[in-house]
Amino acid sequence: MSITLNRYALIIVLLGALVRLTVWYANPPNNAYDDHLEVIAHVARSFERPTLDNCFQCYHPPLYYFVQAMVLRGTHAITGSFWIAWRTVQLSSVLFSILHLLVCWKILSSVTKPHLPSQLCALAVLTFLPRDIYTSAFIANDTAVILLGAIAILIYTRGFASEVSHRLLIALVIPIILAAWTKQHGLILWLLPTTIMVTLYQSPSASFVTRDVKKCCVLIYLVGTMIVFGEEAFKTATTGFALVSNQHFFDWVSSQPPGRLSLVTFTDFRFRELFRSPFMSPATLGSFWTEVFARFWFDYEPKFLADSYTTRAIGRISYCVGLAIALAWGIGFFRALWEWRADPRKLCLLIVLCLFVLVPAAQTLRFPYFSSMKAMFVLPSLSISALILAHSFRWMWEGLILRTILLSVVVSLALSTISQAYVIVEGSSSAVNRALWPFPPLW
Repeated sequence: MSITLNRYALIIVLLGALVRLTVWYANPPNNAYDDHLEVIAHVARSFERPTLDNCFQCYHPPLYYFVQAMVLRGTHAITGSFWIAWRTVQLSSVLFSILHLLVCWKILSSVTKPHLPSQLCALAVLTFLPRDIYTSAFIANDTAVILLGAIAILIYTRGFASEVSHRLLIALVIPIILAAWTKQHGLILWLLPTTIMVTLYQSPSASFVTRDVKKCCVLIYLVGTMIVFGEEAFKTATTGFALVSNQHFFDWVSSQPPGRLSLVTFTDFRFRELFRSPFMSPATLGSFWTEVFARFWFDYEPKFLADSYTTRAIGRISYCVGLAIALAWGIGFFRALWEWRADPRKLCLLIVLCLFVLVPAAQTLRFPYFSSMKAMFVLPSLSISALILAHSFRWMWEGLILRTILLSVVVSLALSTISQAYVIVEGSSSAVNRALWPFPPLW
């Protein structure tokens, strides 16, 4: 499964890698939304999984923490420096993010109809998406599940042009198992092999698949189902909670606004208020779609940028650019829905995308706090969004005016994102009152 980049795609990915490494360099390892360091340290000390209620992030599946514990111990054994060891763990998020860009390019170049400008523009949007860049600077399990989700979607889309086989199914099941054992909402990806199994028995082309192959696929699917859902079954049996969350054990966020579901709205989008105050404010706090949108395009819940005239100007530009891309995404979504309506395999991709979008909504319904309205929950479906954007951009490229607007928006996104990275490194963000997590005790 080689990934070939033309020179323009290579330049875009290299720029994206440079921006990610820049933000990583400027961000200390213990600056993140959640304290995943505590779990990694626990595993590194004992190589045993902590109990689900041992710490705030201990409820997560264990795979990411065991891998990073080995990275932490291995790097420390080589360098003798805890700082370098934690920095290396943090660097893995950057590497996962860069690999994700490469996988997304492979999906774009193999699934969409050959049209290099629209594919490059879609790649550029993913490359300079602020939320993805900021997420890659954190020690967290998000970038790992994002990469695994893209790999699963790549394998799934490669099956469009080939006959269903047990080899294809095994290749698809493996990254989904890893994703589900990395972060809870990786379970959504199981819809991909489920769709393959349904089409295996209902599609007219399924008549060419032998009975032995079908039996083998059924066995793989059943075993995969038990493994994928085994982690959640264990946690449900242990705690009594389905889709258990840290907030089932801790009330640390109970004072967070909005605080009550009656104060959350799912039917409005407060762009005017967001434009007036680019950072988190009472005017936007209760609007679900405003919160999710804002976190995609700017450091809305500031972990990197200080509130200043410069950062507010960058934020306003980023939101305007983000709004234009969101509109193009909406056009592409409905175009893809119309074109793919008769193909259940492709329609499945849109359903997977919608389910990932619904994750923060479902979490907000359960726990109505602003920390539930995370755009990061949607990121494992970015490769599908890239396909949708490529659909829309190809249509826009046909008209001179729309083509000019498209190029202007993509360039503006790149410049605004690079500006955010520059301000972080330049040091004007030093006034941010960062709630840095304490480095946990090790061996």
